[in-house]
Amino acid sequence: MELIVLKDKRFGCIPWSFEWVIRYQNFQNVDFKRFQCDFNFYESNGYGLVAQKVKERYPQIDIKTQGFEHGSDKVNFIKQKIEKDIPCVMALIDPQSGNFHSVPIVEIDDIRMKVIWDADTYGYQICELPIQMVIRAHDAQANGRDIAWLEK
Repeated sequence: MELIVLKDKRFGCIPWSFEWVIRYQNFQNVDFKRFQCDFNFYESNGYGLVAQKVKERYPQIDIKTQGFEHGSDKVNFIKQKIEKDIPCVMALIDPQSGNFHSVPIVEIDDIRMKVIWDADTYGYQICELPIQMVIRAHDAQANGRDIAWLEK
């Protein structure tokens, strides 16, 4: 799959991560040159809004979203999807900015989760996170409790 570089590091992580799952699922007839710009709603970005706007323009792409009360439920749901080769994204707190950062999940097991934190011309920056840390972080936050995924 082609390297997908995050174009707007302040507000563009949701359209970037959605572009990643769309390309992963090999959807065609999508204007990827403009995708991140067209679906970046800046401070209004959210999984539901961006998914809705993508579906309005590309009816064949139906990105689903779901929120979770408990981190363990979210992790188990993600694990089920990834085991079926269904790409997912979730939000994590960026330790530098304190803001949420949407990341594609590329691997998960009972101990760890691997996510794409960023991408530049040199490649993807993959972060490996302990599952228990992901669960604790989810349970400690009032926001960022949803995930998005794309089935083909």
